[in-house]
Amino acid sequence: MVFQLDMAFALELLALAAGAALVIWGLHTTVGKNLALGAGVLVALGAIAGMAGTVYYGIAYHEAGHFDVKAAAPGGGGMGHGGGMMKCPMMEKMMKEGAGPESRGGEDHSAHH
Repeated sequence: MVFQLDMAFALELLALAAGAALVIWGLHTTVGKNLALGAGVLVALGAIAGMAGTVYYGIAYHEAGHFDVKAAAPGGGGMGHGGGMMKCPMMEKMMKEGAGPESRGGEDHSAHH
C-alpha cells in the first residue's frame, strides 16, 4: 500500500513538473502561446488536485492502520502462520466473524505440510 502511494505521488510530481515546463515554455514562445499556457495550467492544477487526494487518502489509510501490516515475505510468517497477512484488520474481522480458514472445519491445516 505504501509503495502504491509513493508511486502515485511520484507520478503526480512528474505531472506538476511537466505542467510547469509547459507554462514556462508558453511564456517564452510566440507560436502556440495560449495553447501551451492553457495546457500547462490544466496539467499543473490536475497534478495538485491529485497530490491533495493522495496525501488525504495516505493519511486516512495510515490512521486506519493499513500501513502497520507486514507483507507476507518468504520466511516471515505469511498467510495463517502467525504473522503477515493474518494481522491485517480485514483478516482479523473475518476471523472474529468465523469466516476465516479455521472455520471451514474438517481439515487440519498442518496436515498438508
